[in-house]
Amino acid sequence: MRLLIHERSYARVRAAVDAAPALELVLIDDDGHMTVAGAPVTPDEAAPDLAWANTDTFFTGAGRNFMAATLKSPNLKWVQSGAAGFDNPAFGKIVQKGARLTPATARRWAWPTM
Repeated sequence: MRLLIHERSYARVRAAVDAAPALELVLIDDDGHMTVAGAPVTPDEAAPDLAWANTDTFFTGAGRNFMAATLKSPNLKWVQSGAAGFDNPAFGKIVQKGARLTPATARRWAWPTM
């Protein structure tokens, strides 16, 4: 499974993420550039199964490509967000795709139960 996560968020919760079984990370930086295993990928290629959106994502240049990658992913199953709510059209589209959307505080990571 692929997890889309901001590189600063990953640095904070690395132990928990690394302990999760069989995750491939899609790291995104403040400018919205994404990598998988160090190789650059586009929002079309990112194809995350899981995504963690928080202040690192929303208050940097990462937000646009982060949301593009989640909305374009044919594999998206779950998004955890500190800003989750159906009043935001992007989150409504995520739910319409059949993915789970769960709220969370901006600095907490909760492994989904699927």
